[in-house]
Amino acid sequence: MSNGRGRDRPDVLVLAGGGIDSTLCMYQLAQEGYRVRALHIDYGQRASPLEWESVRRTARGLAIEADQVTLAPATRRGGPEIVGRNAALICIALLNVRASEGLICVGVHAGTQFFDCSAAFVETIARLVAEQTDSRVRLIAPLVTMTKPEIVGRARALEVSLANTYSCQSGTVPPCGQCHSCLDRKAIGC
Repeated sequence: MSNGRGRDRPDVLVLAGGGIDSTLCMYQLAQEGYRVRALHIDYGQRASPLEWESVRRTARGLAIEADQVTLAPATRRGGPEIVGRNAALICIALLNVRASEGLICVGVHAGTQFFDCSAAFVETIARLVAEQTDSRVRLIAPLVTMTKPEIVGRARALEVSLANTYSCQSGTVPPCGQCHSCLDRKAIGC
């Protein structure tokens, strides 16, 4: 697929939350020669300002564009899972995809209990993205079979600055150390 600039590969829109997974996707795709744009979505999460700063730092370091979409705050009902979040984020990305962007990348990975991080979810939503765009846009999830320790290992191998990432759900500085994301980071040593 040509993007009008003489290249045979599409540009990539990466859903970027500022954490390790989406940051690795940005680095990996940029290193593979894709033209990458990061899209952060503020849906009212407490950590959004710090996530957005993390996305912007990474984008500056990679010399890529970063945009943010701000929505009205979502109603949240306790626990670490926000039902439908990844499906909603992918659909919002689809609304924001540019003509040259033939790929939407999401950094979901194996090893979580959430359905919207599973290979089955990715397959289903990828079909929806393709159908909605007459196959002009495809969804990719390059980390979907990787565990968090494998992701951290790859990030370190690619010299991704993990210090520039932010994953605390409480949105505090320093991170709270108690939320699902903080406990994840502690368990994998970052």
